Amino acid sequence: MMSLTGCAKKIIMSYLIVLSIIILATVIQFSLLNKSGSSFSSKINFNFTVQHCDAKNVTALYDFEQSARLIMSDDSTYSIDFYRKTPFKYTFNQEFEHSLELINILNEHGCNILASSVSKKLEFFGINDQLIFFVFAIILSHTFYFLSSKSTGKIYDIWHKKVPVPDKKYVLLFFFIGGCSSLLAMITNIAVHYFGLVSSVHTSSSVFPDFTFSVLLMVILIGPFAEELIFRRLGYQIWMSETKNAKVLGAIIISSLFALFHIGIKIDLSFNIFMFSISYITSLMLCFAYVKGGLSASVAFHVAFNLTSLCLYYLFQQLFL
Repeated sequence: MMSLTGCAKKIIMSYLIVLSIIILATVIQFSLLNKSGSSFSSKINFNFTVQHCDAKNVTALYDFEQSARLIMSDDSTYSIDFYRKTPFKYTFNQEFEHSLELINILNEHGCNILASSVSKKLEFFGINDQLIFFVFAIILSHTFYFLSSKSTGKIYDIWHKKVPVPDKKYVLLFFFIGGCSSLLAMITNIAVHYFGLVSSVHTSSSVFPDFTFSVLLMVILIGPFAEELIFRRLGYQIWMSETKNAKVLGAIIISSLFALFHIGIKIDLSFNIFMFSISYITSLMLCFAYVKGGLSASVAFHVAFNLTSLCLYYLFQQLFL
């Protein structure tokens, strides 16, 4: 049985490994993006939650480079997103001026503005900044893995012994389970919104705002592979040499990090709890997939989950937006 001291060491090690790679990749990402140059650009998103207005006509009134998107929350409430591509050095004052202009347009149409927000996404040579993060996360993960393979003793044993062997049947099985899990998550999402359990329901629109090649590559391939390298191959592998109970504890630890990594920054507490729960349960299933079929199985699950979410959102967008 694993001692309390040994358990504490592994918990600390799990957190340090995962957080170190995430922090380093983030620092490299923003160091690259903060350099000036014509290759850098921003994508500004102005979001307004409005009520009691002719919202369907509002989206056509503002001449942005990309058309606005309208999402109906209920019979009288709408979420309106305005997008605009801008130079990289787009200032806060310029964003504020555009926000005021949009607010005036909404007020002219009798809109009651319940909430508003502005967010910015950075691009490098047209590549989504999140994709840049995942690429560097993969590089850092492989660097760490390479360095550990050159070591001896316990460090080598942790990451190179008792590694789950890839099994084709489990890869196919967990690909199917990942797709089904995504469908179940979407049904749960719709249900909690319908019964009013959360005030801001999560849909894939917050994760997949458009269908550019960069976003598709990040969501379907690079993102799942990078996250499985970090959270399963490095973070969860620490626990693989221990007892069954220790593996369960390891899955709980890693899943808490995984869930926190995915909830983002939201003010709404009920929304955060809902998103944390979905991500946490998904991570537990990913850990189980890793135990049964190795990294290939967990990546297959993750790819299927994201791919199904993307397809469901596209279908939803075509039918209702």
